[in-house]
Amino acid sequence: MQATKVLCRGCGADVTAADEMEAGICHVCATRAERPKHERVAPLPPVFADAVRVECSPLGWVGAIAGAVLGAIAWAAIVLITNYEVGYVAVGIGALVGVGAVALGGRGTPLAVSAGVLALAAILAGKGIATQMLLDRGADDAVTTTATPANYARVQANAAALANLGDDPTDKQLLLFMMGHGFVEMSQASMDKVASFRSDTLPVLRKFAAEEPSFDVWKSEMQARVSAVQVSVWGTVLDGLSPIDLLFAFLGVSTAVGMVLRRTREDAAAV
Repeated sequence: MQATKVLCRGCGADVTAADEMEAGICHVCATRAERPKHERVAPLPPVFADAVRVECSPLGWVGAIAGAVLGAIAWAAIVLITNYEVGYVAVGIGALVGVGAVALGGRGTPLAVSAGVLALAAILAGKGIATQMLLDRGADDAVTTTATPANYARVQANAAALANLGDDPTDKQLLLFMMGHGFVEMSQASMDKVASFRSDTLPVLRKFAAEEPSFDVWKSEMQARVSAVQVSVWGTVLDGLSPIDLLFAFLGVSTAVGMVLRRTREDAAAV
């Protein structure tokens, strides 16, 4: 006849000794109960007690890390292909981390917590990679759209016209030049616009007139100027966070943690 299985009513651990079985409590919890009240430590919930007793394979950590890496790559790829962030992909990342952990024998509370941390790291890494790639694509698109033969001819004509104003044109001359060549609408013309043109655009046009670069050289210089613009990737990521993003990140983390703990409980119950 199969012996009746008795679990400690304090921590949920298997009770084997006859006196412990009769009392329904293991010697650890019994010792804890005999201590003064201020020294007592609350018993572990059954799920964590099970997690302590179930053996964890070191390969479980490898599986969790592999799932995190795959999840980050998948997140970045989806954003890059669709130009869209789909929040529930974060849950999929958590599932990848959890599956990777338990598939290779990962069990226990420490691994469950680590899986949650890895899932969060994968979500953030995926967002960071995708943001960097989108910024690079935007810069390339800006150069492709702006550095055209038509715009090159326009800059060439503007540089020649500006040279006709002499070395030290007056504010009025610059204002008329700006309105006549499409740099500012008449309704928006002001001395502030003239000052900005004098400091930013005028040196560029004079440099063009002096060097007379070819189209290819001009395009390369424009690419260099765009590349020199520094944009904080993580600043962009943080600025774009919303409550929905935080919710899906939480769901992704809880999915990874829950999968490991669930398998831990199942294995503990089967012992």
